[in-house]
Amino acid sequence: MENPNGEWIALTNVSRQTINLQGYRLNDNGPHVYTFNDYSLPAGETVRLYSGAGADGAGELYWGNVGASVWNNEGDVAYLYSANGTLVSQYQY
Repeated sequence: MENPNGEWIALTNVSRQTINLQGYRLNDNGPHVYTFNDYSLPAGETVRLYSGAGADGAGELYWGNVGASVWNNEGDVAYLYSANGTLVSQYQY
């Protein structure tokens, strides 16, 4: 069994203002999509989005996958879309 809380992605707000991520979507190169609830990310702060289940809190959110990872070890792409569907950022590894 995989440990989905052993993998996470960090999102850092590099702007000078707080961003409310409600409605933003993060997805991989496959079928996995996470839609943010009402979460404000202050300027210069980072939030970790864990693949597994847990209680959301300051600086950490949980995708809710149980027993399955999201990100491919061989390489993947993370896409971040705004609430209106505009590609905000992407990261390939």
